[in-house]
Amino acid sequence: MDAVSPNLELFDEISAICRNSPTSKLSRRFSADEYLSRLKPHLTSFGISRLADVTGLDRIGVPVVQAVRPLARSNAVNQGKGLTLAEAAVSAIIEALETFACESPDQIGDRASPNEIYGHAAIHKLSCHLPPKVAEEWMENPIAFMRGIEPMSQDIVSVPAALISTDYTPSSSHAVSPFVRTTTGLGGGGSLEEAIQHGFLEVLERISTERAMTTHGFFEKNRIAPDTNVDAGTDELIMQVQDAGLLFAAYECPPVGRFPVVWVRLLDERASATSLPFAADGFACRPTFSGALRAALLESIQTRASVISGSREDITRRSYPRNHDDQLIAFERRQMSKTPANRPSFAGNNSAVSVKDFTEALAEAGLTSAIVPVLALEDVPLFIVRVVPLVGQRRRA
Repeated sequence: MDAVSPNLELFDEISAICRNSPTSKLSRRFSADEYLSRLKPHLTSFGISRLADVTGLDRIGVPVVQAVRPLARSNAVNQGKGLTLAEAAVSAIIEALETFACESPDQIGDRASPNEIYGHAAIHKLSCHLPPKVAEEWMENPIAFMRGIEPMSQDIVSVPAALISTDYTPSSSHAVSPFVRTTTGLGGGGSLEEAIQHGFLEVLERISTERAMTTHGFFEKNRIAPDTNVDAGTDELIMQVQDAGLLFAAYECPPVGRFPVVWVRLLDERASATSLPFAADGFACRPTFSGALRAALLESIQTRASVISGSREDITRRSYPRNHDDQLIAFERRQMSKTPANRPSFAGNNSAVSVKDFTEALAEAGLTSAIVPVLALEDVPLFIVRVVPLVGQRRRA
């Protein structure tokens, strides 16, 4: 099954979502069990050959599922996590379908040079996607573009297909590209609203975590005591992790707008022949702090299972070197064993969010965005979008 070319009605729906009033939470039309039953008949046409329950590879007991797509042009194995096996399976399938949908964007795009599309503003507009050094002629070379929507004005805009494509094979038309290509901003779900919100949350998460990684003394200054900031369900999940013999530490990243972003690290309490030598990281941005903490914790649990299974092509010896610094890991273990300071969250909890809230958060970072619809299957239902950040005008203080 190829990605479905979005029609004009879908652009109208996105425009309506951008104009609508806030919603209290991420819109989910179905329970995980019901949505899984809707997705399963389509797995073969999506190229997914197998769903694997890998929960038992670790001792925590939180469900983790792998979706295997052998002919993928990026990762052939994607992971999903959740509080139930159905939630984890849906998460893995959606993760796989986000990259599936974006593997052939050229089929629904037009060709032009960045200069023809943006004029002299091209280098400014696309600067957040350019490496430090780029060939001067990149603005004049014809490339494929796709259509998207600028959420504030609801204008139709053109976005380089290379920033949408998830085809990372050597034969890809984007294998040689002036842009730094990532999967940031992919969002999928059973409704267009859910897909758009997930796409925005991922963009904000990436902005915030990049700031955290360049903040001197981040781990010492920004660790939080989760017991004063979370709901009962998240607290039970933390206890389950600690009962499994793991150290747990949560850090709040610099907020983007009012959206909390949390970084969670898990590390075996004691080093042994069967323990993972490095901390497992999880990141998440959500409208509420408790939601961000829970999502980041689930992702860190998923990270452990992914490393143990050894099936992710992008987890290499660069991330997990054969020879590691035992003294540094011992230092991290001592730091994570300490009781964190009790301090309030940087960002407030959002009882309701809208596309306007997301665009205002991006504006504070000097960015605008484009929402690019990539796949729409009404009968499942399944929607995949890509939220692409673009450089705008930074707000004046």
